[in-house]
Amino acid sequence: MVRLWEELCEIICCPEDREGLDFRGSEYFCRSCSGRYPIVSGRIVDLRPRSPQSIPGGTNPEFARDYLDVFHGPLEQSGEALAWGATEVVPPRWARLREREVRHVLRILEEKGSALHTFCDFSAGAGYYTLSYARAFPLVLHCDLSADSLFYASQRSEKLGMNNIVFLRIDYLRPPFDGQLDCAICMDSLERGEGHERMLLGAIHKSLRPGGVGVVDFHNWWHNPLRRLGLLPQNFGNNRSYSHREAEALLSSSGITNFRYHPFHQEFEENGVTSRIARVLLPSTRHLFFFTQTGS
Repeated sequence: MVRLWEELCEIICCPEDREGLDFRGSEYFCRSCSGRYPIVSGRIVDLRPRSPQSIPGGTNPEFARDYLDVFHGPLEQSGEALAWGATEVVPPRWARLREREVRHVLRILEEKGSALHTFCDFSAGAGYYTLSYARAFPLVLHCDLSADSLFYASQRSEKLGMNNIVFLRIDYLRPPFDGQLDCAICMDSLERGEGHERMLLGAIHKSLRPGGVGVVDFHNWWHNPLRRLGLLPQNFGNNRSYSHREAEALLSSSGITNFRYHPFHQEFEENGVTSRIARVLLPSTRHLFFFTQTGS
């Protein structure tokens, strides 16, 4: 792990002042503000800023409360760690749909043929992407604010013998990256309100190196409009879904202009006649966007 910790120094920065960090055996140390970021349980780096961010008005109030609770929670394991979306606690069909998008995203990344060394998931949760992509990228960063998610995914990676994943406790609204990432994704998270979405998209965009690739998705309002209008039982709480035009407007207003749209239908595998017909006739489940950092 020492080699990974040292390599990480070239990628992460202090979340307070964006300055470089030094690796000191059991922690990272900021050269400028003297901030200390410990390595917990030998695998998880606590890279939270000193205080939480101000959540924009209009954000899902339940999320705003949970964000503060999770931010201030200790980085320790109490009992069996189970991440949100862990295969042990979700219906098998739900997990299969999630895994279908994981394969879809990797297929597009491979088609792009980019020489991407580092893969980072900003909201990694149970590790659907990070654990699946560990063999496709030399270095994988599994990022989350939830202690349970980090311990759960860390323990799974250890059982699977994966030694190229590092686990970072970050606040994705103020991440410890400043233009160093090759590839960053954030899935199933742009659903809290337009202000939150702009903050998060801006943070991801600024974390990419020039030429780096970002991947995000939005829930498609038109996938189930009767639920959104209240004509069928609501199953989405206070979360937001967006039309294609609204999603593109959020990207543009966050400084992201070089993007490409890939509609994703999670109900169908990509191969086969049924899938091809469905993708023409039915609204996509998610608006999936790939974008490139064009800054210098």
